[in-house]
Amino acid sequence: MVSFFLLIFAFMSLCVVRQTLVYWNIDDYPIPTDDLDPVFGDILKALHAMGFRNGYIDVYLYSEQINCEAIVTDDFLGQGEYYCAFGYKVLDITLYMIRRATCIGPGPVNYFVIAKPKRELHRVLQCLKSRRHNVLLVKPPPPW
Repeated sequence: MVSFFLLIFAFMSLCVVRQTLVYWNIDDYPIPTDDLDPVFGDILKALHAMGFRNGYIDVYLYSEQINCEAIVTDDFLGQGEYYCAFGYKVLDITLYMIRRATCIGPGPVNYFVIAKPKRELHRVLQCLKSRRHNVLLVKPPPPW
């Protein structure tokens, strides 16, 4: 599973401790229902391999489906030693990405995005990169 998170579309790495925000579109990539510890362990390993160590991670699960129940995400995602998770039902997460970047500081933020790239998402990620934020867009392996 580590290879899943090490395949990247765009990422600029610096060896510093920064806040990491994980945005996970559960419509594009559903949450594994068996055990999440290996998933978050792989995320931490990928960040560590890219030079980001000892940072705190916020995980934002979101769905664009109107009928998605946020309670389902609460059942799967608890609080961990290095991460906390939130479930959101929104039509577009990009506004929240930009707003969150303005609330955290000083300095850049790490964005770890697990979603299929759409035009607006790509534009917002480019905008965040231009403001010195680090962006990692997960590119999953091809289907078997």
